[in-house]
Amino acid sequence: MKKTKKTKTGKRRLDFGRLFDNSQFTVIISILIAVFGWLVVSLVIEPNTQDKVTGIPVDLDYNAQTLQSMGLDVVSEEETPRVSVRVEGERAVVGGLEADDITVYPRLSNVTEAGQYELTLVAVKNDPNASYEIREIIPSTITVRFATLTQKKFVVETDTSGVKPADGYILTGAYATPGEVTLTGPEEEIQSVGRVVAKVGIEEELTSTRIATGELIIYDKNDNPITSKLISVDAQTVEVTIPILQKKTLPLTVGYTNIPDGFDLSLLKPTFEYESINLAGPADSIQNKTELQLGYIDLQREFTLNFVKSFPITLDAGYQNLDNMNEATVSFDTSAFSQKTVTVSDIRVVNQAANREVQVLTSRIYDVTIIGLSNDVAALRSSSVIAEIDAGDLSLSEGQQTVPVTIRIPGSTTVFATGSYTALVETKLAS
Repeated sequence: MKKTKKTKTGKRRLDFGRLFDNSQFTVIISILIAVFGWLVVSLVIEPNTQDKVTGIPVDLDYNAQTLQSMGLDVVSEEETPRVSVRVEGERAVVGGLEADDITVYPRLSNVTEAGQYELTLVAVKNDPNASYEIREIIPSTITVRFATLTQKKFVVETDTSGVKPADGYILTGAYATPGEVTLTGPEEEIQSVGRVVAKVGIEEELTSTRIATGELIIYDKNDNPITSKLISVDAQTVEVTIPILQKKTLPLTVGYTNIPDGFDLSLLKPTFEYESINLAGPADSIQNKTELQLGYIDLQREFTLNFVKSFPITLDAGYQNLDNMNEATVSFDTSAFSQKTVTVSDIRVVNQAANREVQVLTSRIYDVTIIGLSNDVAALRSSSVIAEIDAGDLSLSEGQQTVPVTIRIPGSTTVFATGSYTALVETKLAS
């Protein structure tokens, strides 16, 4: 076994000659020599090199102003094309180049109108002072389609075929917000559009109004979906309001105004052309409805024997007439009634102000029509009928004027007067 020589002082001395007998030491020395040689060649003998920068996007909008001046725009359904660029320059610079250090765009010198062109690509350094040169673009050309863009507005229709109301409810009048959108794209493609639809689908059955995001579908004039990526829409999303109404059948009724004091309304026997109507309305509202009142009948102004009146069907906002009934007629069975005319001489003034005096100039009101149960009408005397003038409703001016009177039959629940009557009065300031 070989031993390391000792010096006179007794310390061991390193024998470099023996290090080269060690294989690991030899490998390390070889690598260091190679790296040193590469550095000498790279930095001193040949400092420049070539490399390829890949994945550079082609900037199709680089000459957007030029295209706009011609009324053209680039249209493409593909993703932005990418190319490679071969560069030459200092190793330290070239080795650090990335795709965003270089801009590549198509030369538009031969573009004059809409159509498809094969264009030469141009590459420029984003930093003009960078110490490298662009040698080659791979590929060197690109095919680009140019078109004249146009815009057109379309009303947004709704498709709620994927929505199901619960039993006893209906879906009606769905609408989109916004109600119209603007499509932009190549003129020939926009001209082919027939309609724009917002489609919604909800899994559960609905019992109340719902707002959902609609999927916009563009259809051509043959009602086929258009999948072109060249058409853009100005609305990011469209909300569809889906009104869900509850169905209910309500009986028809009428109300009365100017009801004579004490008159028994149960004596009136209304018969309706349609006994009920089928409606749909908001659940929280229609649940509280027990009838649909058609309108009012003024008993003392318009009621007669065999009275008949038609009313238009009017509904609250948000309600739907499921029967499409525009009007309903009500008639009255007055076979137990009769009528006669009387002359009223008892004319009274009520609610007279302290600072003025109302004098009745009319002594009698003739031909007052009385209607009611036949026996009670026959037994009624003129002296039982009163004509009443409400001075509180009169104007304050002095002088004579014709005023309305109310005919009353005190104590009667089965007989009343119908028709409109007036009397002449004179108003004076109280002395």
